[in-house]
Amino acid sequence: MNGCLAHTRAFHAVKINLCGVLSQRVLLSLAGNRATQSPGGAWNQAVLAYFCRTRISDAVNIRATLKTIIYTPDPHLRNPRKLFREMLADLLLSRQLAFQLALRDIRAQYRQSLLGFLWMIALPLANALIWILLKNSGVVALADVAIPYALFALSGTLLWSVFTDATLSPIAQLMGSKHVLVKINFPAEAIFLSGIYQTVLHAGIKTLILFTAWCSFGLSLHWSWLLFPLAVLALILVGTTLGMLLTPVGMLYSDIQKVLPLVLQLLMFATPVVFAVPAGSWAAKLFAWNPLTPLFLTGRHWLSGQEAEELYSFVVVCSLALIFLLVVWVAFRLAKPIIVERIGT
Repeated sequence: MNGCLAHTRAFHAVKINLCGVLSQRVLLSLAGNRATQSPGGAWNQAVLAYFCRTRISDAVNIRATLKTIIYTPDPHLRNPRKLFREMLADLLLSRQLAFQLALRDIRAQYRQSLLGFLWMIALPLANALIWILLKNSGVVALADVAIPYALFALSGTLLWSVFTDATLSPIAQLMGSKHVLVKINFPAEAIFLSGIYQTVLHAGIKTLILFTAWCSFGLSLHWSWLLFPLAVLALILVGTTLGMLLTPVGMLYSDIQKVLPLVLQLLMFATPVVFAVPAGSWAAKLFAWNPLTPLFLTGRHWLSGQEAEELYSFVVVCSLALIFLLVVWVAFRLAKPIIVERIGT
């Protein structure tokens, strides 16, 4: 036989079944005592007996759903269909665990904070305020934009914070849970999904703040606002793909987690975050080759009600990001045993 049988699930099934049998005997004896002591004893006994039968049926169902896992040395890529089925099954099973992990992290993050969720927008607001002051004071000469520069800078910094949160989340989540990965064999998709939940929540709050700031300037609403969340989700998609791509190396070498914020800060100056795309220079080519440029331009156009000229590039970037995300996901699952072995030593 090429592999070994995993007996853990069968052992838990036996324990669950024994607990159900013991619960049935205890409750039935209790039902018999109550039946002799109360006028409605027959009704109480029927209720308790039904409860006992339900407990036993639940135990049998749980035992039936527990499967015996066979580990073999055969490579996973030899059967891609089975690999993708397992990936999808682990993702679906990880939803509830990911939600609980995200809820725990959010509560722990803002439990002893007076400002609470305001800290999540403090950094992008501060960056926007600095660039607004630099432009108004004449220290930095920036090209004119079609919307008030305050909204231009605020929208750019908030969108950039969404992208950085999505990029840093996979490494941060796994580094914070590496002691659990070493001791317990559970789908790592729950950790990634937990970070995505938190990023989506923060992005939703930032989007509401951006809409509020837009209305405070007296600008009219536009139907394209309904499309703006797609730009936010696209930034989360690209950021998550980049973060998962760097996660295997970042788990082995802490330098990645320290250098990545610096690289993202430099990348911001090659993206239309706080200034428009330059024209007729080498910087224009740099902006044109940056895959984040169509995401920011399209998001701002939807926000301001303008025509989305970079819509085709937006769709291409999102499609490629989905493909790369699937490839990175497969690569991480293949590398997970090696990573767990390395960080556990």
